[in-house]
Amino acid sequence: MLRIRPGGTSTTPPSNPEELRLRHCRIGLAWDFVKPRHSTRAWLPDNCVDCFRVLSDHVLGSSVAGLRSACGQGPMWSLVLSYVLELRKAAYRYIRDGQCACLDNALLKACEGDKGSGKGRGMWDRQWGKSSKTPDGKQLCFKYNKQIGCAAEPSGSYELNYFQRPGASSRRELMPKFMMPLIQKINSGATYLQVHASTETLTAYTSAKEVSAKLSQTDSGFAHRVAGLPQRDRMRRVSCRVDCRALAFKLAAGQISDSPFTEEMLACGRQLVWSELKSAGCRLPVDHMVPGQPFCLAAVEELLRLAGDSDFAACYTGRDCFAKGVRLGVDVDLPRVPAVFTAKTRWRVYDEEDANAGLRENYVSGRDHADEVQAQFEREAALGAMYETSIEQARADLGELSLASLGAIEKKDGSYRVLHDGTHGLAVNSKIRVQDQIRNPSAGDLRCATQALPSAFFVLSGDVARAHRLVKVAQCDWKYQCCRTGAKGDMVWVNCVGTFGIASAAYH
Repeated sequence: MLRIRPGGTSTTPPSNPEELRLRHCRIGLAWDFVKPRHSTRAWLPDNCVDCFRVLSDHVLGSSVAGLRSACGQGPMWSLVLSYVLELRKAAYRYIRDGQCACLDNALLKACEGDKGSGKGRGMWDRQWGKSSKTPDGKQLCFKYNKQIGCAAEPSGSYELNYFQRPGASSRRELMPKFMMPLIQKINSGATYLQVHASTETLTAYTSAKEVSAKLSQTDSGFAHRVAGLPQRDRMRRVSCRVDCRALAFKLAAGQISDSPFTEEMLACGRQLVWSELKSAGCRLPVDHMVPGQPFCLAAVEELLRLAGDSDFAACYTGRDCFAKGVRLGVDVDLPRVPAVFTAKTRWRVYDEEDANAGLRENYVSGRDHADEVQAQFEREAALGAMYETSIEQARADLGELSLASLGAIEKKDGSYRVLHDGTHGLAVNSKIRVQDQIRNPSAGDLRCATQALPSAFFVLSGDVARAHRLVKVAQCDWKYQCCRTGAKGDMVWVNCVGTFGIASAAYH
């Protein structure tokens, strides 16, 4: 029996066309279930599912979701959902006002829309003559040039950037043709254009109000120095060693297995960043590499600080920063980052079980591939991510240990993803409370972002190798990340970095 109760409930909106079709099918079924109990509702057709199937075909066809502009850009999915809602409202309004006697006719009428009697069919509201204002009420450029003038005089340094044409040699040849009339106009009167030795940038200095076309104004300070001409020359010398276009195609074809950047290029790029940070007045040793971390964390923190990031201290100078080692969150409160994440209010409820301080056995997949897991751990030890020791020595150094059970899942490349079970029999994950709600863009967000780009594009998906293993963990929490492979008896492996299977690994 179907029971309908008044009230408002919210559901997750459809994220793709198939979910939208399923939603319409469920709405049609709901009306079909309602009709036998309300035989007086003559506006309900015999098959409501077919009515909403017509609506789905119209919305997902070339008239709405499949509509494309000249550059290949289509409507955002959120806009499509809003349009569907308005169509349904219009259909119910037609029935309520008596314009349509049946739901299927009302949906068809809503999809067709109102038509005018003129050439534009009611869709062209342009007035005759020239417009003097934009749709939001602002004056147009010609209105300013001919009549009222500019309210505030432009001043400062203005910069125009464009790509250099390959093979160009002379300064005039480097300039696009459309720039020459602009340069002649700017050079008249009290305004002049200074052409630097660099062929990539033209900088105009002005204090006169004849310059009506504002270019992007550059700021003084760190951002201006980073965008300066000497810096660009040096960056060009670094980037010219790699064919970026060919590299992008090779990445798309899956032909790149190693880093395309040589150690010399990486060192040169680091020196450029460090020199700019030092000239901006950095406070930390930006060239310092912290033991156990593959990143220049001091340089990252200074760059974030100069850029105005609110969470810059988490890299090098914070209490539980990446340089010193992050805390897992066992018996300690993890920090909140309100400027980046929203507060997390719900956590997983774990089954109550006592922590087992004994030697836990590995799962079947871990026991069957003990030798492969041991070899993988030895490679991790060579990278400084973990070390092997006796259980007595580990207890003497770290205290009471939490020895987790291991599982092994084979990946496509023949390696194994080791699963460190920090939940069952350990009571490690049950004590961790991540305070920030982690939200990452999904495939639907990426699709909407690429559809909104103004030009041609293609998207490459990649994966960071050993992402969880690049975060240094505080030594006081190593005891919660111990395990055994079983290949060498009771020898214990101690993880010094983030471990896949600990609740806070994804957060860090």
